Amino acid sequence: MQMIAKGWKRHKKHACNLLVMIRLILFVYALAICLQVSLASSPAPKGISPKWIWQKDKTGDAEVFLRRQWQQKVPVKSAILRITGDDQLAVHLNGNKIGSVRSWKKPLKLNLTKRIAQGHNVIAVSALNLGGLGGVVAILEIVEEGGLKRTLVTDEQWMVNKTNPDGWMTTNPDGKDWVAATIVGSHGVEPWGNILTSAGPAKKTAKRLIAAQREIGLKIHPGGFVVEKLFDVDAKTQGSWVSMAVDDQGRLYCGDQGDKGIFRLTLNGSKEPKIEKIPAEISGAQGLLWLDGTLYAGINKGTPENGMFRIIDGNGDGQLDKAELMRKVDAKSEHGNHAVVASPDGKSLFFVAGNNAPPP
Repeated sequence: MQMIAKGWKRHKKHACNLLVMIRLILFVYALAICLQVSLASSPAPKGISPKWIWQKDKTGDAEVFLRRQWQQKVPVKSAILRITGDDQLAVHLNGNKIGSVRSWKKPLKLNLTKRIAQGHNVIAVSALNLGGLGGVVAILEIVEEGGLKRTLVTDEQWMVNKTNPDGWMTTNPDGKDWVAATIVGSHGVEPWGNILTSAGPAKKTAKRLIAAQREIGLKIHPGGFVVEKLFDVDAKTQGSWVSMAVDDQGRLYCGDQGDKGIFRLTLNGSKEPKIEKIPAEISGAQGLLWLDGTLYAGINKGTPENGMFRIIDGNGDGQLDKAELMRKVDAKSEHGNHAVVASPDGKSLFFVAGNNAPPP
């Protein structure tokens, strides 16, 4: 009996030791899972926190342009970008649009592994704030070949501009008016909270034609018509043309959305059209209308100010040299003053404006 008792004690001791070891293994395994979940849900490595950034002294009803350039010397194994902006934004990588945000509450998670080039890269963001506090927050987590991790976050190294100069989305932008971003607050600050932790991939919308689109498709480029390219617009000297009107002589008036002015094109059959910048100091026409010998322009974020203008020939030399303000409409973003349309009787004008144009 004594031998049986001693044997039982030895087995009991070994069983206890085994139970302790099993419990220790389970504890370590659970701890590893917790750490893995914690790291997976975290938008940034410890010690690196993205900031909400914006243009200094420019908050409500504002559109700003931001960029961050870096050199990627080592090939990329993986790269994930999380980004959002209050209220909306469009994000580009090396000049190509890669995503957009329609609400800051729905941040993007973008896989850039195959998009980042070896060499210089630039992330460019056009951001729109529709009221209240504005900001952009982002983090790019890169794993290079060899396992080295690299993290880029929104901070003072980002550059901001109130306008979008030539090449602003490329690695060789116009350096004019770019300044260091202003820090609004750290990621996690209210009212946004830790929003990047909920970032998800962009949803693909189904390509389904509605009845109106199908009808338009049947009428585009009907038989007997030929599409010909008339002219290459020089972005550096003539800007980006976004509006057009035709005068009584069949000449075209085209407006640059920036500061390059309004141009008149005289068509010469198969020859290169004659291009003339009108003398009137006016630009930023998002809408143009020719009516009864007068050119009307809806100016948005332009020169000399925002609103509806009448442009006339002041001295009878055949050139539009005088711009007269008809109604000031102080729109402050891309969603401002746009098209000008004549009423059916030609006695009134309809001035079409976006949601950022206050009622006159």
